[in-house]
Amino acid sequence: SSGINAEYGELELERDFHRRKLASLEEILSELSEREGRVRQEKEDCIAKLGELMVTLANTASEHRKRVISANQGLKEVDEALVASHSSCKDRRDKLKSELTVLREEMATKQSKSDLLKKEIEIAKI
Repeated sequence: SSGINAEYGELELERDFHRRKLASLEEILSELSEREGRVRQEKEDCIAKLGELMVTLANTASEHRKRVISANQGLKEVDEALVASHSSCKDRRDKLKSELTVLREEMATKQSKSDLLKKEIEIAKI
């Protein structure tokens, strides 16, 4: 009977040991489940934040693209205006050169007439 009691005592000790080990493992499992829930929530939060950032980035890129297109259009208009202005200035310069040439010719003609009149006056004086 004492052998049976000793064996029963050992079995009780072993059962208590396994009960404590099981309780410890259940506690660890519970902590891991809680941690898993927090990690899952953090992952979902990160995914949501990433989605927001992607939308912001897409909007920023779209606005930047619009501004670049607008700036390019503005530069094109300025370039066209400069070309037109240059062409207009060139036309005006050519017109003024032509007028100057005509005036020089007229002046040369008048000088020649003036010289002829002076000679005629000198001859008339003689």
